[in-house]
Amino acid sequence: MAREKEDLTSMSQQAAYWWVTLRDVDAADDEKREFAEWVTHAPECVEACLRVARVHAAVSRRDVRWPQDRVEATPGGLAPKTNVAFLGYSKSRIP
Repeated sequence: MAREKEDLTSMSQQAAYWWVTLRDVDAADDEKREFAEWVTHAPECVEACLRVARVHAAVSRRDVRWPQDRVEATPGGLAPKTNVAFLGYSKSRIP
């Protein structure tokens, strides 16, 4: 993970990386040791792992109803997917 971890800048990203890595049945012993070193490094690491676990539990529930509308990423956030193209913002229209 050393090289890949360098690209993960936030604690949450690192916790998500470890969640995925350790859920693999073929996780190596050295990965497990590296995780143990990382998670005991600071209380924030434990908190980030708990957040990932809570999100996973929440989205894995069978009673969660996901929206059926398709969305796409836009500069202003997520928006319903339509046949209208976003052309950008004009500086004169931005306050």
